[in-house]
Amino acid sequence: MRGTRDTVQSIPGVGDAFHHEHLDTGPMRPTRAQSLFLVPLVAVLGACAPASGSGPVRSFPIPPPHIYEIPLEQVAVDTVLPGVIQVQGTAEVGVQPDRAHVRFFVETRERTADRAAAANARLTDAALDALRDGGFAGLDLQTSGYRLTPVYSYPSANENRVRVIDGYTVRNTVQVTTTDVSSVGRIVDAAIAAGVNGVEHVSFTSSDTEKAEHEALALAVERARRTAEVMAASLGYALGEPVEVTGGAHPPQAPPTEFIRLRSEMAMAPETPVEVGESLVRASVSVKFRIGPTRSR
Repeated sequence: MRGTRDTVQSIPGVGDAFHHEHLDTGPMRPTRAQSLFLVPLVAVLGACAPASGSGPVRSFPIPPPHIYEIPLEQVAVDTVLPGVIQVQGTAEVGVQPDRAHVRFFVETRERTADRAAAANARLTDAALDALRDGGFAGLDLQTSGYRLTPVYSYPSANENRVRVIDGYTVRNTVQVTTTDVSSVGRIVDAAIAAGVNGVEHVSFTSSDTEKAEHEALALAVERARRTAEVMAASLGYALGEPVEVTGGAHPPQAPPTEFIRLRSEMAMAPETPVEVGESLVRASVSVKFRIGPTRSR
């Protein structure tokens, strides 16, 4: 191999020794391994080379290496979270009820469905009329349920134990609301005297709890802050600013009351005593505070 400078096509995948646009074929002493590689390479290039005068030689650019240089400070991610203290605070504020709710029912049983319904209607109408005539302030009456169900029995002479309908029961439930919370005992007594035979529950509510809710929230947040201050001071730090707050206030819920079955002779008893207590508005919050600077000792 001597003296001439031939144009060699760049072929992707060939070793770095051949990544040149021109190969200098001046005097050189190839090694045996290079000779074994160059002989078939020259043969392939000769076969692929265009005939003399057939046109310009096309070159294939070598793509640059895929090297991505990213500054180290852009790769490193700061995963250290600022120190925080998370605390909870709760508070309750009492409100005076201004609504009373009584739910009672009239239940009748007869041999036939129509007779049971008719008997129930007479007693229910009598109870409603007695309440309307009682002069209770802000009285509101509303039917909240009506149910007709068959009553089954198993006659002793029935060898196959097949049940038969032995009658029907009708149950009419009425919700009573009044703005005179002190009259609940008289309402119960008037309903019993008119034929009501069951009271499901008595409850008290307040129509305006917004002020109490705001007060409960403020107390809950203040208690959470005091707790966080104690924790931070115990660790030797001041308390920083709040970074997250969740929670809220909840209006009072009517507490569940025991089901009361009334007997007809209770109508002759003195006025039913009913105590009106405060309703409680509850608030709860969860607050995260930053940990401030170290306190000087």
